[in-house]
Amino acid sequence: YYDLGDQLMQCSHYNANMWYDERISKCERTTNPRFNLCCGGGKVELPLLQNPPKYFYQLLYDHDTYDSKNYQQNIRTYNMMFAFTSAGIKFDKSINHLRGPPTIRIQGQPCHRIGSMLPMPGKEPKFAQLYIFDTENEVQNRINAISGKDGRTYNVPTVPEVAALIVGDFDANSKTDIIIETQHGQLQRIHELHSSYLALQYPLLFPYLEDGYRPDILHSSAPDGKKRKRNRLTMREWFSYRLQCRSNESKALGTMVESERLSYIRNNKKKLRVDKFCSLQQSLDDGSTKGLNKGKRVILPSTFVGSPRYMDQLYFDGMAICSHVGFPNLFITLTCNPNWPEIHRLLNPLNLKATDRPDIISKVFKLKYEQMLMDLTKNQMLGKVIAYMYTIEFQKRGLPHVHLFLFLHPDNKYPSSDEIDQIISAEIPSQQDDPELHSLVKNHMVHGPCGTSNPGSPCMKEGKCSRFYPKMFQPHTVLDADGFPVYRRRNNGHTIEKNGVIIDNRYIVPYNPRLLRKYQAHINIEWCNQSTSIKYLFNYINKGYDRVTVVLIHDDNDRTHNDCIYICPCESTWRIFGFPIHGRKPVVERLHFHLLGQHSVLYEDHDDIDDVLSKPSISDSKFISWMNTNQNFVEGRNLTYAEFVSKFVYNQNKRCWHLRKKGYTIGRLLRVPPITSELFYLRMMLTVCKGPTSFEDLRTIHNIQYPTYKEACFAMGFLQDDKEFIEAIKEAKDWGSAHYIRKLFVLLLLTATMNKPEQVWDQTWHWMADDIIYNYKKSSASLALQLDDRTLQNLVLLEIEQLLQANQRSLRDYPSMPYPEDANCPTYLDNSLILAELDYNNQELRSEFEHIFSHMTDEQTSIYNQIVEVVNKDERGMFFLYGYGGTGKTYIWKTLASSLRADNKIIIMVASSSIASLLLPGGRTAHSKFKIPVPVFEDSTCNIHQGTQLVELLNQTSLIIRDEAPMAHKFCFEALDHSLRDIIKHNSKDNKIFGGKVMVFGGDFWQILPVIPRGSRSDIVNATINSSYLWDHCQILRLTKNMCLQNNMQATDQEEIAAFAQWIIDIGDGIIGHENDGYATIEIPQELLITEYNDPIHSIISSTFPDLCHHHNDREYFQTRAILASTNETIQQVNDYMLTMIPSEQMEYLSSNSVDKSETIESCHFRSLTTEFLNSLTTSGLPNHCLKLKIGTPIMLLRNLDQTQGLCNGTRLIVTRLAKHVIAADIISGTNIRDLVYIPRMSMSPSQSP
Repeated sequence: YYDLGDQLMQCSHYNANMWYDERISKCERTTNPRFNLCCGGGKVELPLLQNPPKYFYQLLYDHDTYDSKNYQQNIRTYNMMFAFTSAGIKFDKSINHLRGPPTIRIQGQPCHRIGSMLPMPGKEPKFAQLYIFDTENEVQNRINAISGKDGRTYNVPTVPEVAALIVGDFDANSKTDIIIETQHGQLQRIHELHSSYLALQYPLLFPYLEDGYRPDILHSSAPDGKKRKRNRLTMREWFSYRLQCRSNESKALGTMVESERLSYIRNNKKKLRVDKFCSLQQSLDDGSTKGLNKGKRVILPSTFVGSPRYMDQLYFDGMAICSHVGFPNLFITLTCNPNWPEIHRLLNPLNLKATDRPDIISKVFKLKYEQMLMDLTKNQMLGKVIAYMYTIEFQKRGLPHVHLFLFLHPDNKYPSSDEIDQIISAEIPSQQDDPELHSLVKNHMVHGPCGTSNPGSPCMKEGKCSRFYPKMFQPHTVLDADGFPVYRRRNNGHTIEKNGVIIDNRYIVPYNPRLLRKYQAHINIEWCNQSTSIKYLFNYINKGYDRVTVVLIHDDNDRTHNDCIYICPCESTWRIFGFPIHGRKPVVERLHFHLLGQHSVLYEDHDDIDDVLSKPSISDSKFISWMNTNQNFVEGRNLTYAEFVSKFVYNQNKRCWHLRKKGYTIGRLLRVPPITSELFYLRMMLTVCKGPTSFEDLRTIHNIQYPTYKEACFAMGFLQDDKEFIEAIKEAKDWGSAHYIRKLFVLLLLTATMNKPEQVWDQTWHWMADDIIYNYKKSSASLALQLDDRTLQNLVLLEIEQLLQANQRSLRDYPSMPYPEDANCPTYLDNSLILAELDYNNQELRSEFEHIFSHMTDEQTSIYNQIVEVVNKDERGMFFLYGYGGTGKTYIWKTLASSLRADNKIIIMVASSSIASLLLPGGRTAHSKFKIPVPVFEDSTCNIHQGTQLVELLNQTSLIIRDEAPMAHKFCFEALDHSLRDIIKHNSKDNKIFGGKVMVFGGDFWQILPVIPRGSRSDIVNATINSSYLWDHCQILRLTKNMCLQNNMQATDQEEIAAFAQWIIDIGDGIIGHENDGYATIEIPQELLITEYNDPIHSIISSTFPDLCHHHNDREYFQTRAILASTNETIQQVNDYMLTMIPSEQMEYLSSNSVDKSETIESCHFRSLTTEFLNSLTTSGLPNHCLKLKIGTPIMLLRNLDQTQGLCNGTRLIVTRLAKHVIAADIISGTNIRDLVYIPRMSMSPSQSP
């Protein structure tokens, strides 16, 4: 057993008791170790706490008397009796019904509050009121305040004003600590940075009113006289100092730390902008010098450990390690053991339990796992380790644990079952042969017991063990069909009795005997599947912090759901001590790159562009410095950009690279999508180009310099030719007119499918020109008119340009494509975006408005008038139109659009999804209209740059409507708010939300909420718009009347629809079924069920599509019918069965799957992935390998292709023609019903790529 010993060492600065292994330089053995955890190496110096009064001391440390025992067991309650303030948190004890330390759930940002000095009439005094009100009966008042019993009634003074200490309230910029407030029942916030904050809340811990943390505490002077980068004490350092045990100090004693960090970020964040270097240079050449008029607002991301962005990047870094060293071999989980001897030796003399000192648990656990990591890596306990990656997490019961990946040397990968058995056991050892190991397995490695013997076990879900225990007996270790190990669990009669239940090998968690003996804790070890489980494992190890939802039940039985971050005491102390939650070796460095002159320049709002560009290093970047270094160092000329970091280190201050003296680092090129064109191809070239000294070198292959990076990629063989797209257009030209062929070509451009669009154009343009010749001759009234090829090509290009502009794109976005000559398009003369928003027939819109308005209900009319009044007065406003399906939200959108557009006002109408935007007149998706980034984070801003047409459009917009708002993440709305505050020009200097624009959101929270990958229920709630800071500024408008029931219909039908609608509403309200907290079993009415069937698939299809074989060519038949399923497997079964019922010839389309060739050159491990393996994958964002279709088959698009044609995610179509490279289909849903479209094959990548 590895024993840490006792806390025998003392810090030489301020006498904190430390373990020897907590020294700074662990590799050195010394009798005078130095420590950093307690005081930062002497930087932190605070006055020692006084010993408490004698009676307090006896209550705290005397364990023999009744009073002391009672006091220690109820210390929180006693503290609340004397506290001046109340904690502003949601406190829920329900999670403590099982074993584990006391834990609270905190909703939102924690705070402490102080109220009026006098209680409200008829109310009992509490908190600070107890010190000044009716002091003659103070003891009884305190007892009443805690117990809740009715006390005596006293005459309450009627003083109109009293003084109270209220810090940081009302005005964040206020410098005053004392304000006068009237007597009221509200609680006012006490700022956490006030020096008396802790003493007011914890008077029993600070009986002498000792000062707490203040932001102006300075570090002590450095002994060597060196100037420190930061000279002020942080709250984390203050708590870390106070939590240490010192022999000469009182031992009395956060979420405040996180609050202080966020406050600093909020109050010190500069107003920054970002723009491309070449764009700033061009602006300067044009005479523009104000930085505020260029670029876009940017918010620098805070280094929030555990955020989704942080965890995603760790996942991508893990994949980068895999590409260099192969897949991980062992997955180990170590859980803290609160009964370790070191903890008992320290706490038993104090009569304390491990749960009373989470700081000790955290420190001991850190030392243990660091030693275990050294045993596994340096000492090679399980073989030679060439890489590792770990993450620290905290269980719901509060104990820390570490997830560890080990990447072993090829000679130690344990490829066979017998070798796995050498290091992993899942059996009970013999008690006679090895009593020590038998006892350790019994205490630490038994799952449960669960199942029928213990149905209340935390692992039990719906009557079954979520960990799939008990396992099956297995005579030998084998690998199952998916490549996962099934460990040896022999039925050898070895058993253990635990909690009165007899346990055999089926309940044993896999372990390693050597690790278990040495560390005596729960240490689960698993052999990793080499490929199929890699994504799951990395997502698991980097899943981020826990969130929970707290349900508060009020006196009237109403429920309030609060989203919470789950914080346990150990996690709090872990953060206070500044311990890392993630580690890896080798280090992964993320590498940015850019095109010539397009590196980003960061500057402040009011900086002068000339001053920004005159800085010496502004024209350089890390990427450019790499190429400059290759000119001077021969060591870099045989290395790619990703390999370069293994030999060189970048100095951020000097903006230069120098040779690496120690360590090893892996470089990871950041991923860019194919739509970025040349930047995407530059990344491809960076994976193979070694030692370039200029941008031209990156385009040079075998001494031939190519004009573009795409051409260079072709020369390297990274890209395929476009023959199949030429064939697709050739097949389609026999089906329809040239107009549809042009749409097909535009679709190929929009989806970035073609690698050389100019070559496809050269070989297919004449097929796109057939109708142009006819129409041109007809319009000129000269049938003998002849057009040369150049003129004809120009006319075709003009048609293509118009189709692209409808999608906010242009042929100029495709440099290799020719651009039409003399293009008299409004894009380059005026603002095409504004012209498009004003391109409506006012008279038709006015007539439409009068018709719609006359049919509105009273509540719709009231809502319409309220919004229009705000728009006409040019006032700011944020509204949320709330109503369930069928109440007429879209009806109000159309009324507002026709009314305001008839008056030449600009309205932007967007929706969260493409299919929903088709229902809006002139609708677009919010992401495409406002250029919201994907993925979006808390600090994201829209990619809207000053000086663009979109900025001018937004400034002239009168109203912005966003439908289906609850579907979008709150960060989407906050990103738009950040950008509009920056770009909207108005006279007032108020920082208005959304720049003062009128925003109307709509939707139904009962429908689909934001999709959070791997997210819990609480994660989803936290992502919705009503969890955003914007919601406080929102005015709620409600629709309650179901418009479907207002139509003239049969009484029977109306009653049936009303009953069904009410049933849906009741489900949304959570009143169907038994009392629940959001999870309930819903009983579906019998009339909605298919109760008699033999084959469920056949019954569902026959019920939904009766007589399908006679209606497969009827488009209206499919418009009102659809089958929904919860899994792709069920959908595949339904599709296969339906195809057998459609009487036409079937065609089978197969995907062509491959790993990016540039990636396989860089990594030999990716080259080992076979085509068969790639074809077998079912990955999010990609279709299955095989797609079967027949003419007459109903299909649905799962990708946005061309919104102007109605081709969006969710559009339903009927297949009309099938060819090898293209299919023809008619649209049967949305606003483009009966339109013919051609859909080609296209390239796709997984939705989650590094």
